[in-house]
Amino acid sequence: MNVQRYRWRERESEETGLEELQALRDEATERKFPDNELLQRLNTTIADTEHSVTVCGELLTHTHSRRMTLDELKAFVDRMHSLPCVISQLDEVKALLETVEQFQRSARSVLKGAELSPACPEELEALLEQGSRLAAEPPECALLRGLQEQGRWLEESVAVETAMAELQELLTIAERWEEKAQICLEDRYSAQ
Repeated sequence: MNVQRYRWRERESEETGLEELQALRDEATERKFPDNELLQRLNTTIADTEHSVTVCGELLTHTHSRRMTLDELKAFVDRMHSLPCVISQLDEVKALLETVEQFQRSARSVLKGAELSPACPEELEALLEQGSRLAAEPPECALLRGLQEQGRWLEESVAVETAMAELQELLTIAERWEEKAQICLEDRYSAQ
């Protein structure tokens, strides 16, 4: 009996894996345990864990059907932490989250600097390219895209203003030529 208690305590101190939970479910099925709240919780935990393992794999191989938002990724990591078993990819997913949060800090720095002076288009493009490769999209990506669009609009506006100034200069030159031509015509008619 003491040996069994020791093994139980030893087993409790170890973190349980998905395979162990599945073995418990299989044992309950084989032994025809009654369908009670404990068995339902076990089945729910197994389903949640299997889903989390699948999503982890998709995140790590970049095959997830859609990009998560940063908040969704944080909630996913929190949900994995709350599961009563070990998910081996948790550390890798936490590293993805840290990468997204680091990007978020960089993007916030650029956005804050853009309040004082226009952001460099190359820097914005590089940040947006980096952001497109992340496992999740922080809200700053939308702000960076807006800032990039604003920069393009300003460039186009400057180009339009430059073209209008050149046209105005040509119009002024044409008016001077017209005046000179008018003077020449008047001189010619008065000479006759």
